[in-house]
Amino acid sequence: MRQPATNAFETWVKWKGGRQAELHGCGAPPLPAGGTQWEGGSGRQWTAEELLTGAVELSVMMAFLQRAEREGLCPLFYQSSAETRAVVEGDGTERVTDVIVRPRVGVQHENEVSLVQFIFEQLPMQCHLGLMLKALPRIQPIIEVWGEESLAPPSALVGT
Repeated sequence: MRQPATNAFETWVKWKGGRQAELHGCGAPPLPAGGTQWEGGSGRQWTAEELLTGAVELSVMMAFLQRAEREGLCPLFYQSSAETRAVVEGDGTERVTDVIVRPRVGVQHENEVSLVQFIFEQLPMQCHLGLMLKALPRIQPIIEVWGEESLAPPSALVGT
C-alpha cells in the first residue's frame, strides 16, 4: 500500500519581552508578531489571528496564479483583502466560522473575465490551507478589464 505524501512547514517564535515576539521561517526574514489586535498603539505587532487570515489570503492568491498560468491567463494585477470571522463559544473558546477573501484582478480582454470567474469558483477546493483548516475560503472576486488602450492599473488598490 502506498503511503501518503507528507509536507512539513516549520516556523519558530522568539520572545522579545512583554507581549512582543518575532516569527521566523526557513530563510524568511523575521516578522514582528505578538500582542492582541485590541492593544493598539504605534508599536502594534501582527497578531496570530491576522497571520492566519493573511496565510489563507496568500494561499488563495498562489492557487489562483498557479491555475491562471496553467490556463495561459496573464493577469495584469492581483490584489486582495481578507477577513476571518470567529464565534465565541459558551466556554470562551473561539471557532473560525468564515474566511472571506476578496481578490481584485485585472485582465486585458473582456473574454478573460469568464475564465477568471471560473477559476475563482473552483478555487476554494484547491486552497490547501483552507482544506487543512476545514474552513474553505469564501471568495468574492472583483474582475476588471484593462485593455491595451487603458491606463496602467492603479498602484494603490488596498482598501478600495
